[in-house]
Amino acid sequence: MITVHSIILNPMSGGGTALRKLSELKNMLVRRGMEYRVDVTSSPGDAWKKAAQAVRDGLDGVVAVGGDGTFYEVVNGLGESGLEMLFAPCGTGNDFMRMFDMPRDMLKALEKQLDSPVRWIDLGRCNEKYFLNVTGCGFDVDVLVAAERYKKKSSGLLAYLRGAYSAIKNYKPMDLNISIDGGELRPMRATIISVGNGSFIGGGMKAVPGARVDDGQFDVMLAGPVNRLSLYILLLLFAAGRHPLIKKIVQMQRCRSLRIESRGMQFESDGEIYESNSADMCILPGALRTRLPR
Repeated sequence: MITVHSIILNPMSGGGTALRKLSELKNMLVRRGMEYRVDVTSSPGDAWKKAAQAVRDGLDGVVAVGGDGTFYEVVNGLGESGLEMLFAPCGTGNDFMRMFDMPRDMLKALEKQLDSPVRWIDLGRCNEKYFLNVTGCGFDVDVLVAAERYKKKSSGLLAYLRGAYSAIKNYKPMDLNISIDGGELRPMRATIISVGNGSFIGGGMKAVPGARVDDGQFDVMLAGPVNRLSLYILLLLFAAGRHPLIKKIVQMQRCRSLRIESRGMQFESDGEIYESNSADMCILPGALRTRLPR
């Protein structure tokens, strides 16, 4: 059966890798008997609009060519439409794709998906926006904001670590209220809260070990308040996914929904930063059609 896909391509991804490999990508789809159109993005939010247009046009799916930011926008354009989403990863971090046994080359990764059966995976939703990977708040978001300053000279994990060093100077725990699975709001002081459909952030830091995209649950990492010296240790373990070993500081929990309230809170979803006094999160089991290998 011939299928029609929109190739939603971020020309800046991978320092221009996405654009350089476009001809090879198109040839691959032709060999597979797939029809396509090419939708090149030109500004932030454009991939979101083009994915939503693919839904309105009744296409069979999209091929998202870019990094985590592009994937985030495409998912929000697709929503729960049921259109197939294929991934051609060529960003600097590619954190979501670290969950899967995939080749590093974007074309080989796409070909592996085309050889795989259809699979439905979970999506997260936070304040009416969808996310594929991780959302959260606290010191981790401070690091992401600081890391943006270093991305021109450093990439992936190095930019994140430089941002962490900068953010430590202004560290203080968050005061917030939290409700899990509809329970009562309870006060909490926290250093980091990470809510994972996926596991990795910041170019390879395993923020939420054990998270799976097909179990119908979030894995939640709650890190309590620490002093600055302990924060260095927490970050080192955080990068390797070993922080759950610090049981006096870190709690791991699974849930289907949660609410966080904190005045002037900054939180992130798949690397995108938002500001709000509250964040309502829920898991949407089997909401996204893909061909990602198990």
